[in-house]
Amino acid sequence: MAQELARKQLEQFPPDQFDAIISNAGGCGSHLKHYHKLLADDPAYRDRAVLWDEKVKDIHEWLIEIGVQPPANHAPLQVVTYHESCHLAHGQKITPSPGSCWA
Repeated sequence: MAQELARKQLEQFPPDQFDAIISNAGGCGSHLKHYHKLLADDPAYRDRAVLWDEKVKDIHEWLIEIGVQPPANHAPLQVVTYHESCHLAHGQKITPSPGSCWA
């Protein structure tokens, strides 16, 4: 069933038509980055799956990659807390902390 759903996803969102495919959930993103393993034996989808895996990014990973900057409106500083996604660190191996977006 996972292979069938991956094929449908690739049909619905052809990876060659996007600069990035963004996920905001660590666990889901971890699975979405492994379509090449699911479809390695499928010649019709193998290459698309590899490209898909290259383009799937966690939102934090993508923000760091594009060089996100804090707003220039000089808003008052706010104190926040952030709980890192376990799947982001362990499943996707994204470290250092995405919290560097706010440092």
